[in-house]
Amino acid sequence: MRFLKPLILSPIIALIFFANVMAQDSGQRTIAVLDFDNNSIADKEQLEPLSKGLADMLSTEISQIESFKIVERKKLKDLLSEISLGQSGAIDGATAQQVGRLLGAQTLLLGGFVNMFGGKMRMDVRIVEVETGLTLKAEEETGKVDDLFDMVKKLTQKISKYFNVQLSKADKQRLQQHKGGDNLEANLYFSKGIEFEDAGRAAQKAGDNVEAREHYTRALEMFQQAVKKSKEFKGAKDKISEIQSVISGL
Repeated sequence: MRFLKPLILSPIIALIFFANVMAQDSGQRTIAVLDFDNNSIADKEQLEPLSKGLADMLSTEISQIESFKIVERKKLKDLLSEISLGQSGAIDGATAQQVGRLLGAQTLLLGGFVNMFGGKMRMDVRIVEVETGLTLKAEEETGKVDDLFDMVKKLTQKISKYFNVQLSKADKQRLQQHKGGDNLEANLYFSKGIEFEDAGRAAQKAGDNVEAREHYTRALEMFQQAVKKSKEFKGAKDKISEIQSVISGL
């Protein structure tokens, strides 16, 4: 029988763990969404930023539902960095258990996307149970590349249905108000912004505030471009405010 190594929690990871255990006690299901795998053949390099962008979009969409608690992206990145795992492709059953337990999460969502012919894209998500490391359910959506956020919304609905979550009136209102990018260009700008934000956070953590500011400034530019391309892109607008606050504090 294979046993996992004892888990030694750093102070940061310990805080994440206990916060999410408290969420479980309140009846919420704690979910961690890892970066998506880019399984595209055509335009693979051009679409690579979507690996982070789609994961962020799905996390934010699910977080609109009160029954779910999403592990914050920055906390998830801190953990993956700490245990030397940067990509969702590195997660197998045993590792899923380790990551999930360290996060205090009950469920991991492992996603992927494929650029298809005819201007279409397929997006899929595996629902992985932390306790066993097994895939409980696989869901997918196919649509036009300009409709990525609609596909994210549909995947969120399927995930909610799988867990028998009944949306409250407040849930429905939040989901309706949460607008995403309505074209590929806007979603790519948003996704590039996430990449620069991650780079800025890594530089800041390393104590290089000059490099951090450069990355955060580029992230801000990307999010601003996303809003220019899609006026109602709430996720990008929220990021603009967030990054402006971070830059002013450096």
